[in-house]
Amino acid sequence: KIRVDVLKVLSKSSYHSRQPEVGQAMRDALRDSEFIVRGFAVKSLSSVEGSKAVPPLEALLKEEKNAVVLKVLNDTLSQLKSGSVLR
Repeated sequence: KIRVDVLKVLSKSSYHSRQPEVGQAMRDALRDSEFIVRGFAVKSLSSVEGSKAVPPLEALLKEEKNAVVLKVLNDTLSQLKSGSVLR
């Protein structure tokens, strides 16, 4: 729960625009053991990095087994590739 809350705050904060570590923390969260954290990391990373999030998300797509995370990944990648994700 705490990790998810941190991702939510960082993705909505202007702090991320000045701190490259925030994007790295979100990329690291893509490998979290909890599927809920991975799902929120997908959304957070796409919101912070926009189209720059596509390569790490596509890499996760090749390895992810959880159906919920796969749905979030596919939806997010579709939005990023169509340019409909707002940063």
